[in-house]
Amino acid sequence: MPTGEVVTVIELLSHTNKQAGREREAYLEKREELLDSRLSFVEIDLLRAGPPLPYTERAADSAYRLFIRRRELPSQARLYPFQVRQFIPTFPLPLLPDDAEPTVDLNALLAGLHERAGYDLVINYAQPPEPPLNDEDAKWATDLLSSAAPHNAD
Repeated sequence: MPTGEVVTVIELLSHTNKQAGREREAYLEKREELLDSRLSFVEIDLLRAGPPLPYTERAADSAYRLFIRRRELPSQARLYPFQVRQFIPTFPLPLLPDDAEPTVDLNALLAGLHERAGYDLVINYAQPPEPPLNDEDAKWATDLLSSAAPHNAD
């Protein structure tokens, strides 16, 4: 980055900026400033709790969302909704118009982070998730976890 110019802002939503309250209001204000700027904006919503943020409401029935607004198309945005049983969609990371855009594979990034951080050792997957999954997704998750559990050899 020879000029040091900020090209793209990536936001990973936290519980505080998605749940009702002062933090959400502050985040929405910051978000509007970013959307009004000459920056590309990527918002990653991997939280099922809380209402969808503005401009993502049309995918309100989706568990998760990726929202991407390119600086060269300020009045347009791309929304990638997905469900619990789906992989996170890969997406091109918006850069400057003449730059080659890398494809972001969040599934691979998060799987690597999960493994390196040892989250499987600290997260109790026997506890039901919060908020609860619907019946079909809960059965899918239970089946997935039981198939991944180490089996004892008798």
